[in-house]
Amino acid sequence: MAQHYELHLTKYEIAGAHKLELPYESGCKNLHGHNWLVSIHIKSEKLASHGMILDFKHIKDELKKFDHAYINELVKFNPTAENMAQHFGNLVLQQAKAEGCDGVYEICCEVQESERNVASWAWSKESKSSFRRFRLTFDDGSRCLMEARNEEDAIMSFNDEAQKNIKTIIEEQ
Repeated sequence: MAQHYELHLTKYEIAGAHKLELPYESGCKNLHGHNWLVSIHIKSEKLASHGMILDFKHIKDELKKFDHAYINELVKFNPTAENMAQHFGNLVLQQAKAEGCDGVYEICCEVQESERNVASWAWSKESKSSFRRFRLTFDDGSRCLMEARNEEDAIMSFNDEAQKNIKTIIEEQ
């Protein structure tokens, strides 16, 4: 690859509240909030027909849905910083594809909870081969498309309540 394009959205602030399900005692089990700073870095070997990897506005519109929200009500997984980084990264990848950019080969998403606590998730086409895609359907009819190494990892990424409500899990080819 002789050239590539990069898009960087840095330190987009989201004020949100969540509580975590953890197998040990922690203050994080209680409802608490953060002013997360989300940074997303994307590399693509080509642009969509409109001359962009994707529109910054579309990334911001997706992230705005989480601002001043109770995060546990918006996602069906344990909203750790690591899981949120993966979720935001997958949203960006889906948006790039929706805008016609099929050249994305690397994404890194960072979620900074505090000055010293940052979680990141990275994806690249090269490492993607170890992941499989699963479509989950829940009792309430909602669906989720996710990537995991195996079916058990896909299920375990959800909180206990959501795990109880998984109706079907299908691996996509």
